[in-house]
Amino acid sequence: MEEVARRNGALEVRVARDEMEATKLAAARRSAFSALARLAPTTILEDATVPRSELAKMIRFVTAVAKKYKLRIGTFGHMGMAICTRPS
Repeated sequence: MEEVARRNGALEVRVARDEMEATKLAAARRSAFSALARLAPTTILEDATVPRSELAKMIRFVTAVAKKYKLRIGTFGHMGMAICTRPS
């Protein structure tokens, strides 16, 4: 998944080396909503499960929607024990 994320434009990919690091990465992902809420007082959080084979396609779609409608959309999530971020 790290290779797929990088090949499709991920700005950052972190892969946990052990359970302790995985716990820290999960905590970082949970804090993403708070960071988004500081950017805009009206923040909507949606959770989606996307097949790994469709992840890059989904991120491209969200990016296109954000651009078309002039929206700020934060895309964040996890793939197993990896955390990936990419701005829209």
